[in-house]
Amino acid sequence: MRVIAGRFRSRTIHSVKGEWLRPTADRTREFVFSWLGNLVEGAWVLDLFAGTGSLGIEAISRGARAATFVDSSPAAYNLLRRNLESLGIEAALHRQEALTFLKMAARLQQRYDLIFCDPPYRYQDIGLILSQVQSGQLLESKGLFVYEASSRDKFSCPEPWRALKVKILGDTQIIFCGMSDDQENSDLSGLL
Repeated sequence: MRVIAGRFRSRTIHSVKGEWLRPTADRTREFVFSWLGNLVEGAWVLDLFAGTGSLGIEAISRGARAATFVDSSPAAYNLLRRNLESLGIEAALHRQEALTFLKMAARLQQRYDLIFCDPPYRYQDIGLILSQVQSGQLLESKGLFVYEASSRDKFSCPEPWRALKVKILGDTQIIFCGMSDDQENSDLSGLL
């Protein structure tokens, strides 16, 4: 697996085979970042269930200001640390459950422009994740929550979230969610 574009273009992102890790495919990352366009540049990024770190690393490569990586798996944490070190990326790296991290980030009043969430397929707590992001005010007002799930999963954004774009790519669906009530005046209106 390689970084698709930007400063680290064509550099290797290490992965391993195993059921516990399902890295975001190159085609999926290419779609995500093409759709996001210039929203990535200068963004504060959170990569939940980071695994290899491919989403956060791609964001940094494309000009994100900083990325925070979160994964509870010791094996994923070690793999992610190896990937960041091999690219010379300094980033915050947390070996924690996603909900635990989000509660801590809320207490610290951290805010993100982009939150990538790529949990294991059939993950049951996405509603709790969205609720914690909202109640903790972790997403900037015009920020995006990018959720990757199985294309077989039924998902609808709970209020006040709104699905701005849904794309099926083989076995994967990507849902871009925002909380802005007034999308007409939002910086995101050109993406709809």
